[in-house]
Amino acid sequence: MENYEFLAFLAAADFNNDGHQDLAGVNLNTGNIGILVGDGMGSFETMQLLTSHNISGIGSLAANYWLTVGDFNVDGHIDIGFIDLTSCNIGLFLGYGNGVFTTQITLSTRNDLCNSSFVIADFNGDGKQDIAVTIPTKFCVDVMFGYNNGSFEASLILSTGIYSYPSSVVANDFNRDRYLDIVVANTGNHNIGVFLGNGDRSFQAQMIFTTTASYPPVSITAADFNGDGQLDITFTILQLVYGQYTHDFFSTKNFVYVMLGYGNGSFGELIEISTLILSPSYIGVGDFNGDGGFDLILLEDWGIKIYSADCSKQSNKIDFLLTNFDIRQCTRLNSLTLLDIDNIKLDRFLSYITVLPLISLSIQFYHASHRVPTPSLSKAIIKWNLQQLHLINESYITTILSWPIPCPLYHLTIDTCTYTEFMYILGHSPFLRTFTMKNCIGMNSAHSIDVSYPQLTSLIINFCYLSFKNLNLLLSYTPSITYLKLIIYGAELDSLFDGSQWEEFIQTKLPFLNKFHFCFRHTIQKNYEKYISIDSIINQYRTPFWLEKKRWFVTCDCVMRSSLSEIILYTIPVPIQDSKIFIRYNALSMNNICYLTEHALEENGIAVSEEKTLSTLYIDENQIGIEGAQHLANILQKNTTLTTLSIGENQIGDEGMRHSLHVLDLSSNQLKMSNAQYFASMLENNTTLITLDLRDNKLRSKGIEFIADALKKNKTLRILNLRFNHIDDDGAEYLADTLITNKTLATLNLWNNDITGIGVRSLANALQKNTALTTLDLGRNRIGSDGTKYLGNMLRINSVLTTLNLWDNQIKGKGAKYLANALEINR
Repeated sequence: MENYEFLAFLAAADFNNDGHQDLAGVNLNTGNIGILVGDGMGSFETMQLLTSHNISGIGSLAANYWLTVGDFNVDGHIDIGFIDLTSCNIGLFLGYGNGVFTTQITLSTRNDLCNSSFVIADFNGDGKQDIAVTIPTKFCVDVMFGYNNGSFEASLILSTGIYSYPSSVVANDFNRDRYLDIVVANTGNHNIGVFLGNGDRSFQAQMIFTTTASYPPVSITAADFNGDGQLDITFTILQLVYGQYTHDFFSTKNFVYVMLGYGNGSFGELIEISTLILSPSYIGVGDFNGDGGFDLILLEDWGIKIYSADCSKQSNKIDFLLTNFDIRQCTRLNSLTLLDIDNIKLDRFLSYITVLPLISLSIQFYHASHRVPTPSLSKAIIKWNLQQLHLINESYITTILSWPIPCPLYHLTIDTCTYTEFMYILGHSPFLRTFTMKNCIGMNSAHSIDVSYPQLTSLIINFCYLSFKNLNLLLSYTPSITYLKLIIYGAELDSLFDGSQWEEFIQTKLPFLNKFHFCFRHTIQKNYEKYISIDSIINQYRTPFWLEKKRWFVTCDCVMRSSLSEIILYTIPVPIQDSKIFIRYNALSMNNICYLTEHALEENGIAVSEEKTLSTLYIDENQIGIEGAQHLANILQKNTTLTTLSIGENQIGDEGMRHSLHVLDLSSNQLKMSNAQYFASMLENNTTLITLDLRDNKLRSKGIEFIADALKKNKTLRILNLRFNHIDDDGAEYLADTLITNKTLATLNLWNNDITGIGVRSLANALQKNTALTTLDLGRNRIGSDGTKYLGNMLRINSVLTTLNLWDNQIKGKGAKYLANALEINR
């Protein structure tokens, strides 16, 4: 392990032509680039340092270089290229094929190359090496084409998207057309960008493939990991992105990902490879143990670890390791991670390594271990005086582990445990400080006993369905915790979401709690009669206890989707998955501003568009129902950005809304007379609405009365669509009374109602005085020839109306004559 310390950035190749994969990396102990020569069995010889500028000195956490490897001068030997991220230049070490390299050669120096990554390849097929370099501050990849003399000409800019901050780039032929393509990790936008090359100094537009909703990609590489003949990509994820901390509630953070390629330049299935408690930052690929398959080599906490990247089958390396390498010689090894191992092999392996001075042990079991006891694990915990134990893919811990008494553990991670196990572990672990689990089951309030375990200071439950009552019981045993994290699905709105209950409980039962991270998710059921507004929830978290004393800032989302909708209450951002398009309403505890954003996923769930603040929202034919309309109405009360809303054909029933929109479309929603009262109240004081579409509802004349009265006070509405609302002559008279004084309404659509000549007489008399209406649609009513007589008299006087639709009204020849005579005079 000592040869591998203080490394940043990794690149793999056979530098000395011995048939084994070697490594190049930045040695932070010296500030130089170093070479680790591989022995073909997964181990490396002492690092050889290459002469370069010492940049940042010993132990720097800053990135000094970005490395890439390839045959840059086309002499058949592997070279090393780098960007010096401090002096902002691109340089080369040319290889001789025997592990020896030339002194540093500087190719280009530019201020915008700082914090960049790059790849060297012949993108246009002219036999000269070109450079593709990421420019995070300009959100692009810069392709510079090479000359024979080693210089580069004017570059080609490939945009990676606003705020994309591209961090890593790789080149290869991903669509098998014999032209090199570019794949880039867009850290800022959490996606992978693909530029397919045309072989002629041009590239196709970027294709986007989402990585994971909460963590962005940072270091990327490519290989055929599943043996299907198609290039795949693998990448590490970053937790600190340009100063903004992101936290994924729904999986542990220590993973690398493989995205399988289809061979046409696109990528599909995302495979997660656990590294357990490690924190991988940079990644390389190669066959380091000579088994014919690709391995991933990861940089973690200034050390290197190698993982099998076999994505087509499970592979077991325990036998290989015990046969070819005596791990007991690693006398400084204090942390060990075992992946995809069953209980039998674990028992054998632990018995073999008890001489090691381990402090931390992480075990990911191969699927399920069938709860086979592992006696060596209990003995190892005592032998090592183990402080940290992490067991993944294993539930019911006491069935595989005879719990040592007293147990020396300080930190414990398991999957699901029962309430009885939870109590037993706390009762026999006097030093336990941190307890992490997915879920606790078998809870019953009858279990309550008068006991406490003050040693525990941190409790994390990552995926559970506990009620507030059960949590109250569980947490009453741990009065000294200072950190609590809860991820709960299926939460009830009237308990876990209640900020006042939490406030009282924390003050009385958890007096030392200073950090509380949570996410409670409640699915809105169809035909759910009880409605709770988002504001009523978030208001409970705007008290001095939350904002001033604890400084815990809470957010409440209403997420509307075609399949289902959710209310989500949380302290840290959460990903929304399994939805093609969803609308997210965001209410914060620290202010009264409401945010409405739209997110769109493609059919395959891979590509994702940027989140955008909405000014126009169309969610017609989405079956949002009464519940969705209630939440939408609540959303719109404080939203200040939406100007156009269309929610036609959603069966929202008798729930209205108030909001300062410009366009509001509520067509085909089975709205009735009772709804008109809401619209009337909204219209009276509204100063922004221009278009109101109420077509194809059931307002009838009594409902129109409310709307007509409101329009006497409204000064902004210009377009009103009342088509097919069962309006009779009474409704026409109500509207006519309004038109006498209204000076803003320009278009009125009354098509397909029940208006006769009597109702038209009222409208015609009003229009003799009206000076604003320019379009009137009376198509498919029953006005007859008598009605046209009244309209004819109006047209002799009115000089404002420019469009009049009388289609299908049985006006006959007599009615047509009335109109013709009037039009001779109308000007």
